[in-house]
Amino acid sequence: MKTPMVANACSSIGPNNVGIVGGGLAGLATAFHLIEKKPSVNVTIIDKALPGTGGASSVAGGLLHPLTPRGKLASWGIEGVESTKALAEIAAEFEKDVVLRDEIYRVAVNDKHELTLKGAASSHPQFCEWLEANELEWDTSSSSVLGALRIHGSGCKVIHVPAYLKGLWLACESRGTGERVWALEEDCTDWNERLSDFDAVVLSAGAGLFQDAVVKREMPVQLVRGQSIELNLRNKQFEQVRLCGKYATPLPDKSKVNIGATHEFKDEPLDRASVKDELRMRSYDFLSDLWDDSDVDRITEGFRVQSNRGPRGRVPIIGSFETPIHDNAWIFSGLSSRGLLYHSLFGDMLTDMMLDCDENDQPVDAASLNWWVKN
Repeated sequence: MKTPMVANACSSIGPNNVGIVGGGLAGLATAFHLIEKKPSVNVTIIDKALPGTGGASSVAGGLLHPLTPRGKLASWGIEGVESTKALAEIAAEFEKDVVLRDEIYRVAVNDKHELTLKGAASSHPQFCEWLEANELEWDTSSSSVLGALRIHGSGCKVIHVPAYLKGLWLACESRGTGERVWALEEDCTDWNERLSDFDAVVLSAGAGLFQDAVVKREMPVQLVRGQSIELNLRNKQFEQVRLCGKYATPLPDKSKVNIGATHEFKDEPLDRASVKDELRMRSYDFLSDLWDDSDVDRITEGFRVQSNRGPRGRVPIIGSFETPIHDNAWIFSGLSSRGLLYHSLFGDMLTDMMLDCDENDQPVDAASLNWWVKN
C-alpha cells in the first residue's frame, strides 16, 4: 500500500479541478491523498462549517484500533490503523493535541466479555495484553470490572478528531501547487450550478448527503443519530481510555471526559435527561468512578451514515457514482462507527480510482469495494 508520506504523483491525467462536498474525515482524507498524488490539482471543499467544527466527524469518539466488538481483526484493520496513523503524524505537525493517548482498555464486565478479550490477547500479543482487575490503573473495587484488554503501541491511537481535521486541512494547504479553497456554505438550492465549474466532484458529506437530498437514490445505508456527554470531573483528571459498548475518551482538558454514544434511529432525538440516563445505565458498570463525582458540561450530537452489513462487515461506500448533478461524480460514504479506521485507507483507494492509478498494491479487491453496487 502506498503511504501518504510518499508524495509521488501517480498520474499526470485525471481531474484538474475537484470539488469535495463535505469536509469531515472522508472529505479531508480524499483531499489529502489527491494532493499527494497530483500536487497541481485544485481542490475546493464545500462544507457548512470550518474544519473540525461540524458534522459527525467533529464529535467522534476518536478511538483508532483494528478490533471488532468480538475481539477479531476487522477487515483491513491493520492497514487502516497504519494509514490513519500516517495522516495523524502529518496533522500533528500543524495542530497540537491531535493524538491524546496511545492505549485503550477494552473492559470485561461479565464472563463472556472476559473470555472474548482473553482470546484477543492470545491472538494478537503484538499489540494486546490481558490485565486482571487488580492490575488496572483505576479503582475497580466498586464496579463490575473483571479485567481489561489493553490495546497499545502499534495497534491503536486515541485522536482528538477536531484537532486532527484542522491539522489535516492545514497540511492540504501546505502541499502542492494547486489552489486550496474551503468554501463555507450553509445551504445550496442548485447543486448542478454549484458544481458545474469542477471537472470531478466527490460526495463525502456523510448524513448531510441524504438529509439535504444531494443523494436522492436509494442506498444500502441507515442514518444513526449519536449523542454524547462531556463530563466535568471537578478535581480529578481522566487518564485511562475505556471501551465496553460505550466509551470514555479524553479531551484536551484533562478534567473533562467524553462518554458516548447513543444509537438513535427515530426522527425525534432523546432529550437531555434521557441521554444522560441511557449513557449512565449502559456504562456505569465500568465508569462508576467517573459518573459518581462529575457534572454534565454539555451534550454533543451528530448523525453518521451506517452502511449495511455485508460479507466483510460494514464497509464504506466508495466509487464512481451516477447522479444528475454532475457527470463525473464519485462517492465516499458509509463509514459507520469506523470512520477513523477506514477514512484514510479508503480515501487512498478512491483517489487511485479517480486518477487512474495502479491499484494492484491496494489491500482491498474490487469485489469488496463494489459490494454496494446493484447489478
